Amino acid sequence: QGHCYETAYQSFPVCLGPKKETRENRQYDTLENALKGRGLQSTHVKIDVEGSEWTVLENLAKNDEDQDKIITLDMEIHFGWSAASEADYSGRSGYDRIKREIEILESLSRKFHVIGTTLEEYRQGWLPTQDCPNNDCNEPVVHLAGGFSPQMFAISFINKRVLSGDQGGEAAGEEPEAAEEEAAPEPQNNAGQVDELDRSFTPTDPSPSAKYGFYLHVFNAPAAVIHQVRQLKKHFPGSPVYIMSDGGFSFKELCRVEGCKFALCPPANDRWHPWPFLRRMYDAALYLEVEYIIMLEPDNTVHGPITREPKADAGGLPVKDRKFGYREYAEKLARKKKPGYRWTDRAMSAGLAGGAYFRRAAILDAFSDESVAEIDWNYLGESATKEVYSSDFAMQYLLASRAYEMEPWEDCAQMDRHKDNPISGAKDSAFRHYCGCYPGGKPTYNLAVKPADRKLFQEPLPKHTSDNSNCQICYNLTKYLKDWGSARCTNSKPFAYSKLIYSRYFPDGKIPQIR
Repeated sequence: QGHCYETAYQSFPVCLGPKKETRENRQYDTLENALKGRGLQSTHVKIDVEGSEWTVLENLAKNDEDQDKIITLDMEIHFGWSAASEADYSGRSGYDRIKREIEILESLSRKFHVIGTTLEEYRQGWLPTQDCPNNDCNEPVVHLAGGFSPQMFAISFINKRVLSGDQGGEAAGEEPEAAEEEAAPEPQNNAGQVDELDRSFTPTDPSPSAKYGFYLHVFNAPAAVIHQVRQLKKHFPGSPVYIMSDGGFSFKELCRVEGCKFALCPPANDRWHPWPFLRRMYDAALYLEVEYIIMLEPDNTVHGPITREPKADAGGLPVKDRKFGYREYAEKLARKKKPGYRWTDRAMSAGLAGGAYFRRAAILDAFSDESVAEIDWNYLGESATKEVYSSDFAMQYLLASRAYEMEPWEDCAQMDRHKDNPISGAKDSAFRHYCGCYPGGKPTYNLAVKPADRKLFQEPLPKHTSDNSNCQICYNLTKYLKDWGSARCTNSKPFAYSKLIYSRYFPDGKIPQIR
């Protein structure tokens, strides 16, 4: 049999998959292994593997070195297909599988431009009245509003460096390809009609050339949130902003006006439950295509540009003499990735609260569902106290267990009883964090909503306000799935508190629940 291409080549009867293994009598190997030894922009990759592409692409999107080796990427996409190599995800709901696959596809836009698809060709061949004259066809697993299904199509990418003429490093001024979408209906000022599942892009998608992006973790305080967004636009023009509401107010209209991204998640009191908290931050990092992400809360104030460049993978409020127990547990996990890693006292003194920074790559690794599931949370909770489940403690343990470096950051200041002088951090810091003892109260919480701004937010959904969202040690994935229909906004991996933890904090056996 002759060659398929003019240039001679050698073929290997090996399937492409997420790891090197034998499954169902087929040999699989990784794209990473196939690209070993290849130079920058040296390789054309063509993938058509009938649904086995997703974890392969997910791993590729996390590996800058391998992406830089690829000059062009042609592939066929299969949404919702069941492939043997994707068996680890077959138990997820259809929604979660499609959501994951879309996020993986979007993540390629950091390094590649889309230069063509077969979608228009398929659309022209879509004849619903002819193919389904009695309107009795099954609903496609994914489709547009009019019914057309892009479940399978071919798509071509080119490395952004080719178009920029850059042979190494990030191309300056790159803009991601904007996905074509039908215009969303104008939002109505009706709390019962808020689309809490909205994941659409805003008109101002972020530029990957921005160094900083902002993740706003909010619940209520609309005047504070509106003020904070406007301060960020003033001091950090061009930096993308992502707002996540933990079952509270909707700021979808604010983001439509100000050009940010909004996600309304089910109430989970995620500050005390790391599984939803970290997944929501991970989702924000998928969107914020920047080098560093600054996490803010409504009581943070913004005072100017960052003047002290980050020097670690994460940094936060300087907290003098703070130590975490069970250091050796995190270090043991970390040394699988980085031999000799030490979780230093200096790293422990970084308070990862509002105003903290995180390297985006660290979030996408350490806060992934898989990394979070590797931690024995019951061991930590039984050995220490329930504080290990609070967000600022949980993030420290996770980042340390993945061998990341942390530092106290002087550009985030902690305000106490003195109106002008912080107890830690620099007086001229870019961000300030406040205690409840601050004279006159936290400044942003004293703000009133201006009449013209009342249309920029909506009250919480009735089904969200019926919940007891302030409980601790009450996270339950099974119940979350039952209440909200999917694992959206939380970790898809199962977790259950141990009997010892329940008996310690609820000796009467009355275990609280969020709903």
